Amino acid sequence: MDTKTKIIFKASIGFSLGLIVGAIMFAALASYEDLNNRITLLVQLLGSGLFGAVNMGSTIVYDLEDWGIGQATLTHYAVALFSFLTANETLGWFNHSVLFVVCVIFTIVYIIIWLIQYAIYKVKVREMNKDLETMLLKKNTFTKA
Repeated sequence: MDTKTKIIFKASIGFSLGLIVGAIMFAALASYEDLNNRITLLVQLLGSGLFGAVNMGSTIVYDLEDWGIGQATLTHYAVALFSFLTANETLGWFNHSVLFVVCVIFTIVYIIIWLIQYAIYKVKVREMNKDLETMLLKKNTFTKA
């Protein structure tokens, strides 16, 4: 799959997830007046979808072979935080008085998710290396016989 197709695929998944989360959050947190306002609902859903699309689409930085894990992580985090702040400002998710605390929580959650993903991939790489070692041993044994 080429890079453009990967971005579109990931962004589509992110948009869908953003819509779902946005709908749940809107239903749970909206006032009675907002629940009856279709324009407000549409704007919130589209904003949530775009937020999800940007965040999932930007994970493509992890596929760039000439980038290290640090550069990719910092770039993705910056995109994620900037898109969150933009969405918050546009859609009015959080009051400015609590925005710093929300950004700290956002950062903590980001780090936790990153660490979990890192641990999962580390295990996968270890398994692939073991498989490769086994294959090489079998090949060497076969060629010597």
